[in-house]
Amino acid sequence: MISRYCESSSPAEQPRPRLSTVPYPAPAPCRSWSSGESAGRSGRSEILRRRLSRCGFTLIELLVVIAIIAILAAMLLPVLQKARNQARSIQCVSNLKQVFSGLAFYAGDHKYYPAAKPSQEAGTAYPGESFVWTFRTAPYLGQRGVPRAHDGIDVWQDASDIRNAGVLNCPGLVIGKKDMSCYAMNTFGRYKEDFRMTALAAPPEVDLNSPGGNSLYAKPDSRCTKSSGGIAPPSPSRMLFVSELGYGAEMAANAGIPCNIRNGTYLNNVYNGLFQNGFEASFRHSARKSVLWFDGHVSQVRYKEVNWSLVIP
Repeated sequence: MISRYCESSSPAEQPRPRLSTVPYPAPAPCRSWSSGESAGRSGRSEILRRRLSRCGFTLIELLVVIAIIAILAAMLLPVLQKARNQARSIQCVSNLKQVFSGLAFYAGDHKYYPAAKPSQEAGTAYPGESFVWTFRTAPYLGQRGVPRAHDGIDVWQDASDIRNAGVLNCPGLVIGKKDMSCYAMNTFGRYKEDFRMTALAAPPEVDLNSPGGNSLYAKPDSRCTKSSGGIAPPSPSRMLFVSELGYGAEMAANAGIPCNIRNGTYLNNVYNGLFQNGFEASFRHSARKSVLWFDGHVSQVRYKEVNWSLVIP
């Protein structure tokens, strides 16, 4: 009889599980390295170590790299120095162009340009109402123009700070003392004496016909009218107005740089001062110096290119 609870007729009819006759693999026995296998493993480790060591530098390779860097630096430094000097030269030319704008505005208000250094100022401390050209021009350049002589302030140092600030500062000059001027103005004495310059005025209590060392007031329309030493009357484009000076030999104790240019000796002076080579101080833009000419343009000249009368022959 078939059970109603199970479709199989009997337990005997159910399939029996089969037992595998294949034996399980036995675990590999522990064994020690033979001498040959140990040597091969050591050889492979040495090769790997050598390969890894090649990722770094040996001492010789490091010295070679340092030598190459030194050679490249020696090649690039002069180029970088030249570029820096060129940038300073461009800045100086830009300064003088702005200085001319200030001088032109001053002349528009007063009819005359300021005098370089009027005689009544010589040998005295710069007073609050100084007539020296830099102090007169500074307010037109957005700078303070009156030295302070109170509250313990050193008036000479403050005056130097005015003369060498903003566009009145040449980036190529090392300032070391109080008697310094980055830029100096023509006194126009040589033009009066040598080329009979017109429309000049003398400072108060100064004889216009006195020797040409005095600082004179010139107008924008002042002109040279006489030949001198075989040189025709220079045009405004050849009349030196404002330029750079080196350290003054007559001020050797202070190695100062004056604010006025009396003649070509002043302009070409290369006295070796206490702070910087004299030639490099005077011709500080790759052996040239910047010149603002009377017509307002700016150029650069070489050593002794401008003669004693402050004219390019």
